[in-house]
Amino acid sequence: MRRQKTSDISVKNLQYQLHLNPPGNVLIYVVVLMLIFGVLGVVMVSLFTSATASTVTRNDNRRARYLSESGVRYATSELRIADFDENSIIDPLNTLTYTVSGAGSFNINIFSPWFDSNASVDSPADISLSVPLGELPDDFTAPNGAGVWVVNYDYISGTGPDITTMRDRIASYTKDDATNLTIGISSDFVVNRDERVCLAVEPSQAQSGLNEGDDLFVVRDARLFFPQYNGAVNINRVDYSYDRLVDDPDNNRVILENLTASHFPNVLSAFPLDVEGDTGGTYSGDFVVLSPRNYMVMAEGTSDQVSFASSYTRGMNVYDHSLIRPGSREPDITAEDLVSNLSEQETDTRFFETNLVDYELDIGGGQTEEFGSAFFDASMNIGGERDYCQQGACNFALGVRVFFLMDFMQQGDGITFTLLNASGKDALDRPLNNETSAGGDFELSELMGYAGDSRLDAAGNTFLDADTNNPGLDPPKIAVEFDTRTNNTPGDPPPDYCNGADANADTRNDPLAGNEDAVQYVFWGRTSPLMFPCRPRPWIPDNRNALYDDNRHDADGDVPTEEWRFATGGPVSTGRPAIGPDGTIYMSALDATLYALNEDGSTRWTYTLGVVPGGNNDYMPGVDPVSGTVYSDIAGNKIVALNPNGSFAWDFYIDADFDSTPVVGSDGTVYFGTDVTGSAEFFLYAIDPAAREAGLAFPQPGEWRFPVGGEVDNTPALSPDGTTVYFVSNDNNLYALKRAAREADPDPIGVGPINVPMGEWTYPIDTDPGDINSSPTVNPSDGTIYVGSADDHSAFAINPNGTQKWQFNPGTGRDMRSSPTLAINPIGDIPTVYIGSDDGNLYAINADTGIAIWAFDTGSSVVSSPIVDLDGTIYVGSDNGNFYAIDPSGTQNWFFPTGAAVRSSPAIGDDGFIHIGSNDANFYTISQFANPRNFKDEDKSAGKLLTLEDLDSSVDASSNTDWLNGSGIRGPWAVRLQVDRSLVGVPNALGVDEYDYTLRLWMRQCNNDITCDNIMGTWFQDTRIEYDYTAVVDLPMIQRIKLSEAEHLAFDRFFFGFTGAAGADALDVTIGNFQLSFIRPGDPLVECDRNNWLLEDSPPLDDCEQQF
Repeated sequence: MRRQKTSDISVKNLQYQLHLNPPGNVLIYVVVLMLIFGVLGVVMVSLFTSATASTVTRNDNRRARYLSESGVRYATSELRIADFDENSIIDPLNTLTYTVSGAGSFNINIFSPWFDSNASVDSPADISLSVPLGELPDDFTAPNGAGVWVVNYDYISGTGPDITTMRDRIASYTKDDATNLTIGISSDFVVNRDERVCLAVEPSQAQSGLNEGDDLFVVRDARLFFPQYNGAVNINRVDYSYDRLVDDPDNNRVILENLTASHFPNVLSAFPLDVEGDTGGTYSGDFVVLSPRNYMVMAEGTSDQVSFASSYTRGMNVYDHSLIRPGSREPDITAEDLVSNLSEQETDTRFFETNLVDYELDIGGGQTEEFGSAFFDASMNIGGERDYCQQGACNFALGVRVFFLMDFMQQGDGITFTLLNASGKDALDRPLNNETSAGGDFELSELMGYAGDSRLDAAGNTFLDADTNNPGLDPPKIAVEFDTRTNNTPGDPPPDYCNGADANADTRNDPLAGNEDAVQYVFWGRTSPLMFPCRPRPWIPDNRNALYDDNRHDADGDVPTEEWRFATGGPVSTGRPAIGPDGTIYMSALDATLYALNEDGSTRWTYTLGVVPGGNNDYMPGVDPVSGTVYSDIAGNKIVALNPNGSFAWDFYIDADFDSTPVVGSDGTVYFGTDVTGSAEFFLYAIDPAAREAGLAFPQPGEWRFPVGGEVDNTPALSPDGTTVYFVSNDNNLYALKRAAREADPDPIGVGPINVPMGEWTYPIDTDPGDINSSPTVNPSDGTIYVGSADDHSAFAINPNGTQKWQFNPGTGRDMRSSPTLAINPIGDIPTVYIGSDDGNLYAINADTGIAIWAFDTGSSVVSSPIVDLDGTIYVGSDNGNFYAIDPSGTQNWFFPTGAAVRSSPAIGDDGFIHIGSNDANFYTISQFANPRNFKDEDKSAGKLLTLEDLDSSVDASSNTDWLNGSGIRGPWAVRLQVDRSLVGVPNALGVDEYDYTLRLWMRQCNNDITCDNIMGTWFQDTRIEYDYTAVVDLPMIQRIKLSEAEHLAFDRFFFGFTGAAGADALDVTIGNFQLSFIRPGDPLVECDRNNWLLEDSPPLDDCEQQF
């Protein structure tokens, strides 16, 4: 119902009412002049009116017409001045009656020729629509012509409504009442309640290369409902205006003249414009949508008893070219949607509580020693696409925007907001995750319910996650972690993760010391799983468990963290340090000492090998992976066995020195080769530790030695089934020995008859005899043997039957003394052989074809043998004194400088630390993790960790240790997160596609605990717009990463929700005003938000001008 507003309108007061004072607005000035002349017409008709009934009627007709025109002009002026604000101007204009003294009155109808759905429709059915603004004109209609469509304007996929359920042809149109209508559709249409519905037409023909000022041709039915003048259309997410619609019946079309692009910020290009027409069959061309930026202004003038109303076809259309208002579109998923549809997995039913009145989620409930996760689990049609979310698994598409208020009352260990892959499968094609997935660990509250396998007992018999095939939140996954408790700070000794079957708490690597609150991103796709003996995952190599690696990522910057170094008395021996089953690190140096070191770098014990310092104990010791017994050469031509505590076990005289790291078979047999013997002969030995400890005569059953024609300066290898031993001799041959077959040794060298294994085959890997230091490596899948050579300057792949599979020669004429390492390169899942060369390169060679994938040049000889981490990173030393971490693509991640050549080979400990020796007489332990060690960022230009100091100075908090609690004076935190997901892969150095993911996060503090009115209703809250305000130096917190194709495909759909945990400290956090929207191409862009975000310390920004 309209309210009466009396106004004594004259030319003078119109100048005030119509805002003539601001200079420079020519259009408004013209509109006002037209309005003035309209009112003058009303006045002049009144002045010269006679008293006869006939003239009164005629003059009332004229006055009513002039009043109608004046109302249209007045409303148009007000709309433009108020930037089409619905609340401040459109609603008042549509609800008030304006009276002109002595002339009559007018009512205004600002009608939106676009609609909102009154109900959700998920089948071929009529669509009930409402008019958001104004009333339906009597002459407005939506014709059921072949080229007229109805479109779900909130569509997400693609640039146009390319999925058939997003649009349909109109079959009928019915006006139900002044503000409601029903449209019948011809086949199938999907729309949710309150989603926007627009009318559209087809182009009458294809047009390409349209530029600004060109004309657009559409089907002729558009003349029935498109504005004749000053209209706006939307084509593939871009708004355009046209000056005039011209009917062209001869060509059965209408012409939209002088096409111009909109001026509000948008990331899409408007011109040149290509428009596809009908190609026959099911329509697949473009749609010309009647834009929701159109406002048809009409008015009804009344003089005495006579009224005149302008119609839709004779109204004045006004095109809104300003920014849309904050909150003008509903989010795709609201707080009500989330709170009403949560799958809660919790160790106590009070850990998650939902408030269905205020639509809030409480996490923790003030509990201690509890954890859990809560994920959205509803099915929803969104943007005209059926089942856009299926049981909580939503399409990731181009990405998402999220907003929520977060109020910490008690901090616990913290919470996360998590995005979890919903499309990943395990090796048995089972889903990795579902809406009931849960992380956490009953002994490790620091995992915040995000990392961990949801274990409820140490034995792993009970899990919070109901899917016991894949318990835990399996990667790839993304989280924002609100970390409120420090568990293990940088610089602390490496933690001992397990105590028997129990997990030791407080073993996480936190970013900050002193219990300071921090906000950070954690855990992407690629992982470096930890050796967690008390939390095994049998299908992971070495029982490593990726789920417990919550925040250990690649190093940040050019140099990683040196955890510790240990000084020896001479260059560290060649070969790889040995790591015992208890984590003890064993290495030797040319100071005649064998060292046993604890994980923190302290000395456990040492053993003097009795070799003159600088002598020939060149190779590292070997360790039995079961018993922990340590084997090494020792003075007096012996091999010595030491117990894990460093005590002497036994030794055995072999009449020879050896430069070979002993290798232990699955049955405990020890294999090693000799260097120089007293009789100038060379052997490969197999000895039984039990027989040697008992002091029995050699050989006992299973023991033997095999004579060869040269020194064995490398480490033997075993076939996958353990029946064949492979080694290289300086007589230029690669040997294969069958352990089971035996023949008599013709020359027992005075020690009695000795059985030796049957030589299966030999393969010459060098042209001339000489030093061959490369040790063989065996493919565990097919038994292929890989080895480097000296004189032939090549890497070889030899089949298990002794035939050549391939030979790789880089053509540089330099030896390959490095030993090859075989691993699967995660980029393309290519089996790859990595081997160093004296030409200074580390080569990556396709293990199947022998073709080089890439070469990494260190600039100096690479004698060190590489090792590959589980995430595909390759580590190797160089004679230039540097130790390198190389990405699977062949690019450098970082290097670590030492003081001399690095000929030792690296080893990776159970804790993920890397151990490497150098000729500078130091043994280094390096963390490949960042310091702080919990973010991975390929864009080093932006902040990656939020602390109190990173926020603007208006923030009020009691201290940096609990700033997430706020101060009690100022209220909760407003969090805005955007995740952009590229749909197009970018080839890396190997030509394999990788996919970019970018996170951006802002945090603001509410000005009070109740209404948060400094944030609610602003751009900051609106998830339907692209927000890119950067006035605060450290905001947004940005992180970028590249995911492999497999990781990317696992994220086709995702689950979202919250996790949390409380240890000894209680947790109580309220999440409110949640909203999530899916990124659409062409979303409005806001780069300046000074009116909404008043920053006390914000410097002037030259390119930041408020846009509304």
